[in-house]
Amino acid sequence: MKTTHVLIVSAVVFIVGLVTGLQLNSSNQQPANSISQENVEPELPELRAQPLAVTAEVDVAEVEQLQHRIIALEQQLSARDQRQELAQQSLQQNLVSETEEPEQNSDAAETAIKPEHASSFLPEPFASLMAKQAGQAIDYLNQHQLEDIDSEWAYQMELKIADHFATHEHASQVELSSVSCKTSICEIRGYEYEPERFIVVYNAMQTQSWWRYSSSYAFQDSNDQGRYFYLLAEMRR
Repeated sequence: MKTTHVLIVSAVVFIVGLVTGLQLNSSNQQPANSISQENVEPELPELRAQPLAVTAEVDVAEVEQLQHRIIALEQQLSARDQRQELAQQSLQQNLVSETEEPEQNSDAAETAIKPEHASSFLPEPFASLMAKQAGQAIDYLNQHQLEDIDSEWAYQMELKIADHFATHEHASQVELSSVSCKTSICEIRGYEYEPERFIVVYNAMQTQSWWRYSSSYAFQDSNDQGRYFYLLAEMRR
């Protein structure tokens, strides 16, 4: 009996071992590519940069406004330099006047401007023309040089003045070389090709509703190149 029991146990152990070996062998024989297939990522399509079409619309009015602001800033810088120069010259004149004895029973001298000073901010022949003047006109000239620029008001006023000269019936007989408005003073200079045409155009401008001035000073002269005019006007705001 004992021998029989031992044989049965041995047979059971053998069968269990045989079954286990078969299972291990089956797992080792799986296809090798089954694992690699799990790690394969899907192939992405090639991405190519596509050019973007960019369109820009240029606002002509904005460009002109920016250009005018740039010009206004340049004029402000120039005016600031001129103010410093005028202040230095005024200081020098005060120092000279303090060393001189005042003349008795003499009237106060009218404001005048030296030719070299006028040439520092006015081209010829206008510098020589204004160097001959004195009084309130030169006060206006100095004030115009010292003023800051009210860019919005000045720009609109300059456009109206230029448009008036361009559309007048005598437009072909006068030529504006410069129109400069700042805060309260407008300066106009140019040439005329027929006698008294500037006066006719200027008188017509005085009737315009937008030309509101307190006082003005107009000068004319001539040289070998012809006749020219210069005007300073104090404007009401």
